[in-house]
Amino acid sequence: MTSPAGPALVVDEIQEHLAGHALLAGVLEVTELDLAPNLHPPSVVVGPPTMRASTPAGTDGPMLHRLTVYVVVQEDEGAYRSLLDLTQLVVRVLDEPTGIVIPEWRPTTFPSGAVELPAYAIDIEVTA
Repeated sequence: MTSPAGPALVVDEIQEHLAGHALLAGVLEVTELDLAPNLHPPSVVVGPPTMRASTPAGTDGPMLHRLTVYVVVQEDEGAYRSLLDLTQLVVRVLDEPTGIVIPEWRPTTFPSGAVELPAYAIDIEVTA
């Protein structure tokens, strides 16, 4: 992901990469942030990017996109062990494409309907 692209295309490419990866097939549902209230965990949700020009203003160069990818599991016995294992798997998958940098991943919760579900927030940076 090194050619200039709009933020929607960057999000689409990340979702497609996650949804189509053999390691995640049948393990996690990849969903859009719009559908998050109707999650069926375990799930991966790609958040909207923040953007910063990586070249001087006024040029058509690439942008730095910062996104958060959430790994979400159902609240039950063993949820946090499952969450750790699934998050490590997602980090491995995200680390494959050229141009994605993962500076941090941290525990959090994710709103789904009226509940807060156990989650990990994986911060990623993509130049596109």
